Amino acid sequence: MKTTFTFLLVLLFLSAFQCQHQEEINPSLEKKDIVIGRWQLVEYFMSVGGPGYWTKADPAKPTIIEFKADGEYISGSGDCSGKYSVTTGQDIIIKVSCSVGHLKQSELTGKILPSGELSIVPTSPMCIEGCSYKYKRMK
Repeated sequence: MKTTFTFLLVLLFLSAFQCQHQEEINPSLEKKDIVIGRWQLVEYFMSVGGPGYWTKADPAKPTIIEFKADGEYISGSGDCSGKYSVTTGQDIIIKVSCSVGHLKQSELTGKILPSGELSIVPTSPMCIEGCSYKYKRMK
């Protein structure tokens, strides 16, 4: 009887630990919550054959992107859209298809910065000279 009780107690302990462990590693909608919504471009980094520099975006001509809860990504111009996912490391992977322009398929990587801004960098194809975009969540 004592052995059975000890076995059940150990089993109960292990199952409780397993449930807690699964909650930590299973991807959930809550990870996407960090990015869901509309974001406005605030500045961008460019380098054209020399040192790069940050440039403020023109607030009179806002560029807005949107991440939807179902994993859909919509670009500011409306000519591009795609799907996104949030990795366990909180990186945002965006696969984009465009209906106009010379670049029909691309991949972007994003990350929420400590400031709360969203930084997005093209990864495929990459910018040869370097480029990056910062967005601020719209209220």
